[in-house]
Amino acid sequence: TAKAAERVCLKAAEVYGAGAASWNRDVLYNSGVEPWMMAEVQALVLGARKHEALLNEVAEESGLSKDAKVQSADPNLFVVLLYQCCLGTRRIRGDGGLFDIVKEWKATLQKTLADRRKRGVTAQYKEKKELPRYLRVNMLRVTYEEAITHLAMLGWVPEGFPGRRVFSEDAVLYNVLRFPPRTSFHGDALLEAGALIIQDRSSCIPAAALAPPKGAHVIDCCAAPGNKTSHVAALLDGTGKVFAFDRNPKRCETLRRQMDKFGVKTIEVFCQDFLHVDPEDERFSKVTHFLCDPTCSGSGQLANQYEEVEEEEESRAAGQLSNEDLQALAEAQAAIVLHCMSFPAAVAVTYSTCSIHEAENEAVVAEVLRNNSKFRAVECLPKWKSRGTLSHGPAGPLCCRASHDVDLTNGFFCARFEKQGKKRKQEQDPACP
Repeated sequence: TAKAAERVCLKAAEVYGAGAASWNRDVLYNSGVEPWMMAEVQALVLGARKHEALLNEVAEESGLSKDAKVQSADPNLFVVLLYQCCLGTRRIRGDGGLFDIVKEWKATLQKTLADRRKRGVTAQYKEKKELPRYLRVNMLRVTYEEAITHLAMLGWVPEGFPGRRVFSEDAVLYNVLRFPPRTSFHGDALLEAGALIIQDRSSCIPAAALAPPKGAHVIDCCAAPGNKTSHVAALLDGTGKVFAFDRNPKRCETLRRQMDKFGVKTIEVFCQDFLHVDPEDERFSKVTHFLCDPTCSGSGQLANQYEEVEEEEESRAAGQLSNEDLQALAEAQAAIVLHCMSFPAAVAVTYSTCSIHEAENEAVVAEVLRNNSKFRAVECLPKWKSRGTLSHGPAGPLCCRASHDVDLTNGFFCARFEKQGKKRKQEQDPACP
């Protein structure tokens, strides 16, 4: 609705202003972004940040920035609305203040941008890529057959059957369904009940790669908002135990709500920094599997919105992070993985990021292996098509990479480590029921 779209823009402006010189997922959670608007807010913020200079130039050239009402208005909301008007949906939905002003100037702003392109002043904007919409069937709430029956009642048919509304089963990830871009499930009964979960394909990789056996004790060391956590719990099928950590109080609140909604019973949530957890704590003496998805640049999500990202723009695509910032992130990421490996019963660790940067991916894997000879990298999801690079050593191709063009999902990376001398158990292949 128009009111919901207005709320998204207002929240995006708030997050945009809170990001300061850098931006990552913590900014979203610290700003209290509601789960339903998370993806839209993130897209608006990253898009506005990437094109801030261009948008301000268009506003200046068109004459809009000289308007007294604009000069006294919220500059963060102004940039967000400029992005939405010129490069986003091209629609302004909202009333009053800047919303009305930008709507009134919409034609002028778009013509100014078009004229700049004709003059060669502005590079052609690459349209935002349309990713499919993915649902994961939450087996803690519903059987796969019940979910398919429910979708059939809504008019959806599996690929290969005649019909106007067609979905497909993922070829690699069990219980993941793909729908056309922009498919709306707003108000769907199973979605509201937590039986169906909107979750990007790439986000389903870590739990499937970890594949903990029934009865295992698992730690998710950076758990909120909880989609990956609930995926692990679903694979355990009500057995074993999940310990979920997050240091951000607001994120922990979200995590607890989500776990209740998704029917996760065998879980204990800790609102603390996982790095401060004692590996010798008796509570975690049986933990064998670790899901490690720490804070990253988020560059994989932005990169997939545009067909090409110039090299000099790459650091800006990573939430405007400098090489020094990326290196600091990589050091923290390696430290968390190594901490997972220090638990006495640790057998398997997955490490994942939504980043396209080798500094946060293959380089972190190499750093971990240099500092812990008890673990080795093993092939992560063998059926996954896209693999890591050899640039930081032979472990790279053992890892999964994901991209829009090949994998129809956001940019992502995942590695699996196993303890030396431990034979991998015959765990359920996530591609098969």
